[in-house]
Amino acid sequence: MDKKNQETVRAAKYAAFGDVIPAFLAPDHILDHYHANDEAIEQSDNAQDIEFFTADSVRPPGDMVIRERLYDAVEHNDIDVFMQPIVTLPQRQVTFYELYGRLRVQSGIYLPAQDYMPLAANEPMINHLDALLLSRCIKILGQQRRNFNQNYAYFINIKPSTLRNRVFMSNLLTLLGRNRSIAGALVFEISYRDFLMLSPGEQKILSGLADLGCRFSLDHVPEIPPDVKYLHTRAIHFVKIAAKTLLKESGSERGFSDIFTRKHNLDVNGIELIIEKIETEETLLQILDFDMKYGQGFLFGKPDFQGVYTR
Repeated sequence: MDKKNQETVRAAKYAAFGDVIPAFLAPDHILDHYHANDEAIEQSDNAQDIEFFTADSVRPPGDMVIRERLYDAVEHNDIDVFMQPIVTLPQRQVTFYELYGRLRVQSGIYLPAQDYMPLAANEPMINHLDALLLSRCIKILGQQRRNFNQNYAYFINIKPSTLRNRVFMSNLLTLLGRNRSIAGALVFEISYRDFLMLSPGEQKILSGLADLGCRFSLDHVPEIPPDVKYLHTRAIHFVKIAAKTLLKESGSERGFSDIFTRKHNLDVNGIELIIEKIETEETLLQILDFDMKYGQGFLFGKPDFQGVYTR
């Protein structure tokens, strides 16, 4: 069977699945599902073994190769999870971790989500990929808490398409209802634009997760939000804003003062600002002028799988 026919058959297979959730997602199995490549990952000595595609390094694979790898990942529950610290400022003490899905295209070579999700969005398996990513992250969270006695909170991305997956969300709510300690350690992150466009049904799902103890974070925020009472009523506990965006807002005396006003409004409503994409010491020094509590970026640690699989 040639490549084109293989893709047609595979697409039909996943289209027929509808809302069916893989067996590994069932509450009794989700925390016991072990990644087939864990042993190989544990043999890696340092983050230099991890390579990402950039214009200056390895030429990225073509769309067909990525698409094939995506279907293989869903079929075999084969997705890698990387973690990146979120630290307190100015102490740089790790307080949270963010978990990311990475697609392994060959040994030591990984694609970040922004490189494969646009392709996945047009494929029948997209809902299964979202479910796989989320369930893998929750499994890692459970391992960290059991094996290393860690009580960090973990930021995990969630998309509206996942919230609309009724069977998956029903299983997830059941799981978290039986494991409230895990629910309390979860911070679901959603893009600001998606958050503003959530349907009543999707908002109801978020409310259900909040009732179990989950918290929520907004990213891709274009400015420090002025209307924070609405965010508070929706159980938003964190707002992420890029360092570049914050510093751009502070370019004038009025802007500098406005940042403090908006930050105060967030503080009194129990919402914390996290300044992300802090990559240099110079940027950090500028950020500290605003008395920010949390930071994230390459300066404090790049996403890698060392902490996930080897600690």
